[in-house]
Amino acid sequence: MKGWYHWRPVNPRLIEDLLKTESSDMLTIDYLSVIAKTSEERQLWRLLLDSRRKDYILLKQVYSLQTGTSPEVDQEVFQKPESYEQGMHAQIRQSGHRLSLLEQAYQEAGDERIRQVLQLLIHQHRYEGMVFRRLTALQ
Repeated sequence: MKGWYHWRPVNPRLIEDLLKTESSDMLTIDYLSVIAKTSEERQLWRLLLDSRRKDYILLKQVYSLQTGTSPEVDQEVFQKPESYEQGMHAQIRQSGHRLSLLEQAYQEAGDERIRQVLQLLIHQHRYEGMVFRRLTALQ
């Protein structure tokens, strides 16, 4: 049938996996922005904090569109990083993991609106990669 489009939902657990780190993620980034050594580093962490805040809002919208309910996930507990460098490297690893989950969700999505939101989130995470490279270069 020409023009027929099959709608496939994204696995809600994928979105839940991304959402369960919201609290600890936001607190860690905020903490790192406070203990950063230079004003440029603090500014970069604030950019990341703002980006993540928007990410989580969009992810909750995707989840609600997919399931018809608001997400309810157990949040990971915030653990203060042992050092600025350790916290930064943990955030870099987590960002890479988040990017792979977003790419997987994008591949699963059948609804074009959802795919567009996920594509925006993927682009934002790639931008975060550039910010992390700059933070690493400042060390």
